[in-house]
Amino acid sequence: MKAQNVLNCSFREWYQKFENLTIKSKIIKIPSEFIDYLLSDGIVIPKSCLEDEVRNVDADSNSSEDVDQWSHNDDSDELTAPEFPEFQDDIVNAIDTLGGSAFLKLNWSAPRDACWISETGTLKCSTPKDVYMLLKSSDFISHDLSDPFKGCSDEEESSRNEISYDLILRKWITLQTSSEFRCFVKDGDIIAISQRDYTNFYPNIIQHKSTIVSDIKSFHNDKIRERFSDNSYVMDVYHRGEGDVVLIDFNPFGRVTDPLLFHWDQLTDDPEVSHLTTDTGVAQYDVLRYISNNQGIQPSAYMTYSMPVDFVHLALGTDPNKLIDFLKMETQRQGGDPDSD
Repeated sequence: MKAQNVLNCSFREWYQKFENLTIKSKIIKIPSEFIDYLLSDGIVIPKSCLEDEVRNVDADSNSSEDVDQWSHNDDSDELTAPEFPEFQDDIVNAIDTLGGSAFLKLNWSAPRDACWISETGTLKCSTPKDVYMLLKSSDFISHDLSDPFKGCSDEEESSRNEISYDLILRKWITLQTSSEFRCFVKDGDIIAISQRDYTNFYPNIIQHKSTIVSDIKSFHNDKIRERFSDNSYVMDVYHRGEGDVVLIDFNPFGRVTDPLLFHWDQLTDDPEVSHLTTDTGVAQYDVLRYISNNQGIQPSAYMTYSMPVDFVHLALGTDPNKLIDFLKMETQRQGGDPDSD
């Protein structure tokens, strides 16, 4: 895998060519100042993103009074984030154009490891605040920005300074995870297809495995194979039904990409992937691997990134009631009276 193979999978490089085969998206060029902000320590959101949250506080509740009682003085030190008014306007306009909510990613990666910080537990974004929070909390995004050519044979010769970074907003569509598949293309041919979500057993994959393989192969041969920039790559697709396949994304053919139910040694060293032994609870039909029963379910790779939602609210101050309850509880634990003057 070379740096150019990575660049060829960057969203901007392929979207226009395959626009009619994939989900409607908007590409916004990221200013260098915003990249510096993403790479800086801490999670501090620009005040302009939080104004709507403040305005939405119920005027009839006691929360505003309680918040005033526990707030800092005006002259206290306060961390502030830079503002990006033009970029923020572009985000708002793009989300509106896409119907009011969007899935986000950068050139290559989506911040799937940061779903724990989202109120919905997904990558669904309706406001710039949603976008900023997910991007700032993601190790995957940090990798895209700081080490995009990791694992490339010419890594030392390549520089991230040559990259033009984009924010990608895609029309939010609720996809059935049982219909998502990752395809491994080597020298122009699909050598392997994996069930995308290996944390669940989906009986419908067993029922329709022949159609799934046939449709994906036909889609690739007819619409992708001769048009993509490389001969070897990884392609994510969504199988909506018989004869109906949607392109989702491209990834480099290399160890930087998750092989899911396969192993990279199998994909790179053995031309007969279909004849290799599978793991327990994993079955194979033709080039398709899938979870064949509940014993084959594997833990999510994102579990190590999760955090209790209450911790998130406390850390970010997005729920003043939880913060107030925590402060009162801490005061009582130390033997004080939170209601005293």
